[in-house]
Amino acid sequence: MPVVMGTDARKHVWVSESIDHTGATDVTSALQAAITGASNGSAIHLQPDGIYRCDHSLNVSGRSNLTFEGHGAEIRGYAHTGSYLAGHSKFRVSESTNIKFHDLILTGTSPTPGTAIFGQEIEAGIEMFDDVFGVEIWGCTIKDLYGDGLRGYYVVDDLWAHDNVFSRCGRAHIVLEGGHRWLVENNTFYLPNNSVGVVDIEPFIPPTEDQQWNDCTYFTFRNNAIRQYAVGQVANFYFAANCMYLGSTWTMDHFTFTGNTAYNGSLRSILGVGGDPPRYTNMVITNNVALGAAQAWNPQSTACGGFQIAHCDGVLVTGNSVTFSPSHVLATFTECTGVTKDF
Repeated sequence: MPVVMGTDARKHVWVSESIDHTGATDVTSALQAAITGASNGSAIHLQPDGIYRCDHSLNVSGRSNLTFEGHGAEIRGYAHTGSYLAGHSKFRVSESTNIKFHDLILTGTSPTPGTAIFGQEIEAGIEMFDDVFGVEIWGCTIKDLYGDGLRGYYVVDDLWAHDNVFSRCGRAHIVLEGGHRWLVENNTFYLPNNSVGVVDIEPFIPPTEDQQWNDCTYFTFRNNAIRQYAVGQVANFYFAANCMYLGSTWTMDHFTFTGNTAYNGSLRSILGVGGDPPRYTNMVITNNVALGAAQAWNPQSTACGGFQIAHCDGVLVTGNSVTFSPSHVLATFTECTGVTKDF
């Protein structure tokens, strides 16, 4: 697992009971003051099962060894109608080391949860950027956002997200746009029919800028469950790894996708179909299972009901299975080398 250091057990800071935790008023400033006032190495405790209305982001910048203990508390915003929604992620973490989130409920402001509203996709549950090293997120519920559940860019290294629930995020639930050594395991994702996807690895800096910000390496997604949000909906396993700028020089290396189960859905995914270069290296897709319906829901994926893999050197695709059709195509390969498959 990624390296995430511990918190000094002697430093416990409880958010004051005098801060409204009924959800009636905006307490962004008061909670921000509590976070800012806690020394590095602290565990910051919210009131058990409290509801904290935060109409703007809580910022964690230039900090180290902080743990946020939610005790089942919820942080949610008031509905916004402005475009882009910059500054409305629940947490924004930057230039920090060893930050932990435990037992929190982070609720977005989308009036149509699980629907992508492009132009308003910046609201994330936890947004991380500008040199963040060491993040652990566990026992949390992240839901109903305009944008992503977790988003990391401009280098976020050593993230471990485990044993969480992600539900009805508007763009994608896990987004890596620049970073290394992400482990996402033992989580449950609830998707409505129109959800964009589960994972998106998509560097977005144009070739004119510093390309090392874009490198995405050693991403592991394992033993997760993808379920439909409501009866009758389809929960496809949609995983995308694409590039926005052809001719870029960033590194896309070592992606492992193993032991996951899509209930009432397919393994429909797009990996590296954006163009060549850049190329992808060392892709492992093993022992994933799709149970149930095979309805197509993403128009980009109609060519293949499984993994569409392109421009990749070194691909292992074995042990995957579907139950809804014996003739279902598990994967297609375009301009790939070093392919090992068992179908």
